[in-house]
Amino acid sequence: YPYDWRFNEPVIVRASPQWFLTIESIREDCIKALENVVFYPDFYKEYLVNQLNVRPNWCISRQRSWGVPIPVFYRKNDTQFKTPIFSKPIFDHILDQFKEKGCDIWWLSSVDQLVPNHMIESELKMCANDLVKGKDIFDIWFDSGNSWNSVLSEPKVADMYLEGYDQLRGWFQSSLILSVALRKCPPFRSVKIHGFALDSEGKKMSKSVGNVIDPNDVINNQTNATNCGSDGFRWWTAKYASHHKDERVSIDSFDETLTTINDFRRALRFLMGSLHDFDPSKDVCVVSEMNVLDKYMLHHLHHYLNDIDLYYKNYRFHRVVSSSLELIRNRISGFYFSRIKHRLYCHHKTSQRRRNCQTVLLYLYNSIVYQLAPILPHIMTEAYNQLPTDSQFIQNNDDWNEPNIEEDMNLVLSMTHLINKEFVGKNMSKYDCYINVDANGLQNLSLFQMESNSMDSDLCEILGTSSVVYLHSNDSKLAQKDGITLNGCSNHINYELLITSANNCLCDRCRRYTAVNRSQPCHQCLQVLSQTKQ
Repeated sequence: YPYDWRFNEPVIVRASPQWFLTIESIREDCIKALENVVFYPDFYKEYLVNQLNVRPNWCISRQRSWGVPIPVFYRKNDTQFKTPIFSKPIFDHILDQFKEKGCDIWWLSSVDQLVPNHMIESELKMCANDLVKGKDIFDIWFDSGNSWNSVLSEPKVADMYLEGYDQLRGWFQSSLILSVALRKCPPFRSVKIHGFALDSEGKKMSKSVGNVIDPNDVINNQTNATNCGSDGFRWWTAKYASHHKDERVSIDSFDETLTTINDFRRALRFLMGSLHDFDPSKDVCVVSEMNVLDKYMLHHLHHYLNDIDLYYKNYRFHRVVSSSLELIRNRISGFYFSRIKHRLYCHHKTSQRRRNCQTVLLYLYNSIVYQLAPILPHIMTEAYNQLPTDSQFIQNNDDWNEPNIEEDMNLVLSMTHLINKEFVGKNMSKYDCYINVDANGLQNLSLFQMESNSMDSDLCEILGTSSVVYLHSNDSKLAQKDGITLNGCSNHINYELLITSANNCLCDRCRRYTAVNRSQPCHQCLQVLSQTKQ
């Protein structure tokens, strides 16, 4: 038996005359009008088409004591209200009254106050005393479905309609039907559909039940130290609640967001601090002169920017968030920052290798601030006020896309993973690394082709050891030294590593085991110090 959804009481059903819009006459036009409309997500278009295929005629009238009236008259003796009486001039006159005084004038005025007697007599061939006003109002879906006609400027087509999936049976349909009926075109170019917020038990949030979470309670949480602010709320929404599915919400679910926001702040602080002595007008380096590690980061930045552009265009904000987390946490903060600290802190401030990584940091900073500003506007504005972005360093560059660098780095990262697994928690700067790689697999690996024994090579920087010795030999055995031997394989390339205690002494300046003796810095630091004195 039908129950009223608001009061949860049984509905009294009785037959009554109603106004209908005949759907059958425009059904095919409505379906055809959706052909060029983009849906996010796209599978909901088929759902809406299926709904239109089975939709019955639309009852557009309701019997209420309030609402937008259907402005027609009836004869007093037409007690069943079966024959409405109206004409276009009278209808236009009433609409002018509505525009001037509001539609409530229909309920507050008599027939002769609404329409002059002479107009009634000339148009309807009867007098005002013979008529009564209709008591029906428009279905509220008729009102909202016609909103495009009131709020949009010509051509009165919205770029997007945004609502929950429940409106596939409501507002999306009513808007489409009325627009097609009046002018044979849809009122929207695209439709974005979202899910709903549920409580921690998966129940619909309702004021009457009392399980609603006020966003202000999340933004200004005073109960503990997990106040994530409005940016944190926006980040959580983009990550969990920007798609078409329902999402459970609790105050505790925002704790993780604060950690993420703080990670981003630390990354931005490192980027800005590392660029304090970098002048983009004269210090920017070209990609061809960069180290393999720097090219590798730009390669990932290139793909990140391509992906983010696609995600934003398709309103996949949760993918924007996940891709940004992967880049900033894992590739930038967790990998790149730790590898370039020696260059930033110990190389001469104008050295090529230092300027290379600073150039990469400049591109990273500008890209992150620009791409995440829509989701984290306050944090990114705060960063921008300290270090303004430059549009020329925001644009993606196809020159950054170097698949060969990816192949190089996959092999080296496999070695890094093997070393970290064996030396958990150890300071790898206390060790030297000897590498022997299957020569048959190195035809396209430029990193190994150009490497030699070095304490300041790309391999040394990536692996984290004080020095790396790459054996250019077909001999499958490493030099006979005391240490730990590790064997691995990456993309069908076999390699062997020998990790030994560092042969050299600790350098007090760079804190690596690269000095010949403890009485003076290592060779590289001596060079830097001599350049500084000059």
